[in-house]
Amino acid sequence: MTRKATESDIYVGRKIREARTRQGITQQQLGEKLELTFQQIQKYESGFNRVSAGKLYEIARTLELPVSYFFEAQSARDKHKPNQEGGSAQALVRAELAEILNKIDDIDVLQSLRILLIQMTQDET
Repeated sequence: MTRKATESDIYVGRKIREARTRQGITQQQLGEKLELTFQQIQKYESGFNRVSAGKLYEIARTLELPVSYFFEAQSARDKHKPNQEGGSAQALVRAELAEILNKIDDIDVLQSLRILLIQMTQDET
């Protein structure tokens, strides 16, 4: 029986890849630190293989991140997923924007975006 990767498997894998590349670590290097092959890291990052809770804890420790890092935006998306009664597309977009903004380290860029957003919202009123 073949198992298809779930949305959560893919999301966690994407977050592992994102954190690993942000720190300039190769799949081979991360694999060595975790006593895994780089192929296993590839499978985790693609969502092909699920990451156990224990292994995710080790990955988080190795990348010096809280385990919650791998779920923050996913849980925000889950809160605002459409259901039988509708759902909130705006809330989903806001969660995605927050995730993007949290990746920006340059204070000047953040200030410019802040000013732009303020100007855009003032034009609408």
